[in-house]
This record gives sequence, C-alpha cells and structure tokens, in this order.
Amino acid sequence: MEKFGLRADRTHKNNAIELEIAREQASALGMAGRALRLSLERYQAFLLNVENERNDSETLIQDISDKLWALILQREFIGFTSGNLEWVRANYRIPEQAIAKMGSTSS
Repeated sequence: MEKFGLRADRTHKNNAIELEIAREQASALGMAGRALRLSLERYQAFLLNVENERNDSETLIQDISDKLWALILQREFIGFTSGNLEWVRANYRIPEQAIAKMGSTSS
C-alpha cells in the first residue's frame, strides 16, 4: 500500500474518523425522527381534547411540518437523495395539512 501513498496506520485513522462520522449521522437522523414522532404525539393528544382552539391546531401543524422538513433534509444530508417524503409517509402518520406546509417558514 505504501506504493499508492496509503500507509496502514493512516488508513486505520481514516476508518476511525469515518466510523465517528457515521455515528454522528445516525444520531442526528434518530433525533430528527424522534422530534417528528413527539410532535405527532402532541398533535394526536390535541385532537383528543374537544375544547381546543383552532390557533393551537395551526401551531401544532406548523411544528409537524417543520419537523418533517428537518427529517427529510437530514436524510438527504446523509445520502438518501430520493424518495424521502414517500419513506416518511410510509413510516409516520403525517397530516396532509403538515405536508402542504412543508418547507414554508413558521409564522
């Protein structure tokens, strides 16, 4: 390997760095997924309470939309470049209103 400019100890260090990067990516992806799940749970709890106000609903929908956008971006950042919305929709019950707002700025 010396012939190609690759020394065994240097490759080992690179592998350790790549492993650490992969761990951080997996952690960030997990945090984004958990944040979306918690936002969806808050919305479901909101729907069970009949005395809620419409403004609260809009706030929760926007929060879900923001978390959805963050999860899709995180998936793209780590290399999942296509089918992200389809994957999320298959694995999470996302309200259509949140999908419609996805990527818009919070108000």
